[in-house]
Amino acid sequence: YKVTIKSGNKTVTQGNVVFTINNKEYIGHIRSDGTASVSISGLKAGTYYVVIEYGQTIVKKTITIKKATAKLTAKNKAFKAKVKTKKYTITLKSDSGKALKNAKVTLNPTPKLAKLILSLDVNLAQVFIVSKFNVVGTHIEGSIQSDSGEIKVEPALGHTCARCWQVVDSVDEDGLCERCKKIVG
Repeated sequence: YKVTIKSGNKTVTQGNVVFTINNKEYIGHIRSDGTASVSISGLKAGTYYVVIEYGQTIVKKTITIKKATAKLTAKNKAFKAKVKTKKYTITLKSDSGKALKNAKVTLNPTPKLAKLILSLDVNLAQVFIVSKFNVVGTHIEGSIQSDSGEIKVEPALGHTCARCWQVVDSVDEDGLCERCKKIVG
């Protein structure tokens, strides 16, 4: 959640703003452009009252969260050099505990996780049961930071395959994606 702080017609460029959302206080530091923001990930879908305090000024607003943020959880696993198979469990679920549908996942992993991912010869979108899974090596705008790197989950755009229900860039006249078309024949 982001606000711009002004005193009269002048933009304020330093200080702190207190945001109270769902009876929880967050501190936002005012940047040189006059904005202060806080991450409100973890809130479930719904309407919330926000109280914004700067100095003696108090402003009350209402915000609506339309979709809960998705989380990536990974169980810690130890890998031994002598073992040929590697097991790593990742679950993509919404805040309500349901599997994500039609999701596009972008991951900027830590170097250690990147090495593991590159060693796998699999379609990661199929493994994680999402429509698209991209691994990048640069900062992801609007991402969530974790011990495994940065992750961003957003709705996948495109056409839904009639067989596998994945959202893909294109389907044929029967509504099948390229992969399913090869399987069906």
